[in-house]
Amino acid sequence: MNDKVLSIQAEESAQGSLSIRLATAAGFLPVRDARIQISRSGQEEVLYTLTSDASGMAGPVTLDTPPLDYSLEPNSLQPYGEYTVQVSARNFAPEAVSNIQILPGQMALLEIRLVPETENAAEIVTDIGPHTLFFPYPPKIPEAEIKPVNETGEIVLSWW
Repeated sequence: MNDKVLSIQAEESAQGSLSIRLATAAGFLPVRDARIQISRSGQEEVLYTLTSDASGMAGPVTLDTPPLDYSLEPNSLQPYGEYTVQVSARNFAPEAVSNIQILPGQMALLEIRLVPETENAAEIVTDIGPHTLFFPYPPKIPEAEIKPVNETGEIVLSWW
């Protein structure tokens, strides 16, 4: 994140919120008693330390964001705050998700599916890429608006 964005966020700010849901890799079972740390992306200072409850939920927490006006007019100022979440839970590999985008006045829900710990488990890091407003991604490849349908000779009858 560039210094211009950080200084503007420090001067004028609004707030958004973040809730976190932890589940096992298959997504069926919640992960309880996990330690969750939230910090601004690119900074080491921990803003919140949370523990997931029996349903695997933690939060919501309130986080600073740029003012809502930044998202209402096209300009070069980033309209969202970026945060990093680090999770550690017993019997699971540690995980970090960076550059989570938090918009002013909005609730973001981050779902993390934790992988069982192995002997050589390293921290799993997920980096959310920059928004298309701020990164020159290649243009989308044009597609035909009407796609040809190949007839198979089969007939499908309706139920009624």
